[in-house]
Amino acid sequence: QELRALRDEAREMFYHAYNGYMNHAFPMDDLCPVSCTGKNSYGGIGLTLIDALDMLVVLGDQPEFVRAVNWITANLTFDVDVRVSVFETNIRALGGLLSAHLLIEESARLALVYPRRHKPLV
Repeated sequence: QELRALRDEAREMFYHAYNGYMNHAFPMDDLCPVSCTGKNSYGGIGLTLIDALDMLVVLGDQPEFVRAVNWITANLTFDVDVRVSVFETNIRALGGLLSAHLLIEESARLALVYPRRHKPLV
């Protein structure tokens, strides 16, 4: 019972932050919480959306995950001439993309939507 309450609280907290970003800052990189505006800190790559991919998989939110992947597929480019924090970009962009990829490979429901296009290397 307590575990269920904690799970529900974590879900609510995620969606509070995610929906705030989507409503007030998307497609910019970050939400400024005081002004409720967005800013491009990392070249306008939609960094918070990328960062949230793995959590959408964990929560089983297939429609929102598919919507996010479709936007990223159509719009993401790292060909931007800006100064970025390598540490932050690795954790949020590379980490978000890699963890979502690994999780989706394990998720039967989402794997049906995005089937493997290549044979495994091993």
